[in-house]
Amino acid sequence: MTIVAKLDFIQLNNALKLVFCRNVSSKLANVAIFPTIDIPIATINALIDEFETAILNAKDGGHIAALLLQDKEKQLDDMFHLLVNYVNKVAKGDETIIAQSGFNASKVPTPHQKAELAVKSGASSGIVIVDIKAVKGAVAYNIIFKKESDEKYSEPVTSTYAQHEFTGLTPATYYYFCFNTVSKEGVSDYSDPVIKLVE
Repeated sequence: MTIVAKLDFIQLNNALKLVFCRNVSSKLANVAIFPTIDIPIATINALIDEFETAILNAKDGGHIAALLLQDKEKQLDDMFHLLVNYVNKVAKGDETIIAQSGFNASKVPTPHQKAELAVKSGASSGIVIVDIKAVKGAVAYNIIFKKESDEKYSEPVTSTYAQHEFTGLTPATYYYFCFNTVSKEGVSDYSDPVIKLVE
């Protein structure tokens, strides 16, 4: 098993995500083991401030403000995805170093067991097929999904097969899909999200 910083913050609601991101930024700025961050701290903090402003502006329910909030959240998620990669590069599997970054640590399968997820279009509009590369020892898979604009993921859809078809999705809309595995050892962490434009 390999220890890595994980992307679970993507599933947080806006208020919790704001607190999480500020904590990570503060730790990266003040822990000596992270001397050459790929993204300047000032740039990180500026985007976090913009995200907070967008949250406040969206409280009045305005459509434009809500779209701006979605845009800022995506920018923040993308930036922190890069920071996760940076932390994993520095930590090299050291859970203590990952903890000092503010990110949560996760045990993932070794490379030859790495679980993979692919999402492809189905036979007609609004249908996608989720293909999971079968994981040795898995007895079931939990799949969650959400529209790009949604804050929270769906309740898990459990399948004993490594392929599952979703119907009734909104065409011309981006969806995020993640999954975890169920085995005799327990339930794994969710995978990194895969983004699919539903046709």
